[in-house]
Amino acid sequence: MATKRTTRARRTASEGEIYEAVLAALLDGRLPAGTPLREQHLAAMFGATRGRARKVLMRLGHEGRLELIPNRGAFVPTPSLADARRVFEARRVLEAGIVATLAQGIVKRALEGTASNARAMDNRQLVAPLANAGWGAAQRAA
Repeated sequence: MATKRTTRARRTASEGEIYEAVLAALLDGRLPAGTPLREQHLAAMFGATRGRARKVLMRLGHEGRLELIPNRGAFVPTPSLADARRVFEARRVLEAGIVATLAQGIVKRALEGTASNARAMDNRQLVAPLANAGWGAAQRAA
């Protein structure tokens, strides 16, 4: 008895899908600096043609997200010392802004709490003498 083999046609990824997948891997840090990205490997991974993979690599290279070296291929860029300094400077500015925003919110809530406590204290100071003197004294005071 012969067995029937069924082969499913593998869906080929579009240029946009390949681009998004590679870009996500770059941004997530899943591709270490210096990693070569080869057309044939991308094409095989996504069931696409080498031409489609080449277009994606060229696009990412022109956007500055990959390092394109003639006759060698596309590589995940290795950040320079200047790049690292710019990243840390940007983080310093962003983090300082975040801390300032959070501090403003804390101060605002503290001031609101202080104001409501002061109002409550004023009310207690007005009501306490009346309560201590009894109802008759409160009627006379009114």
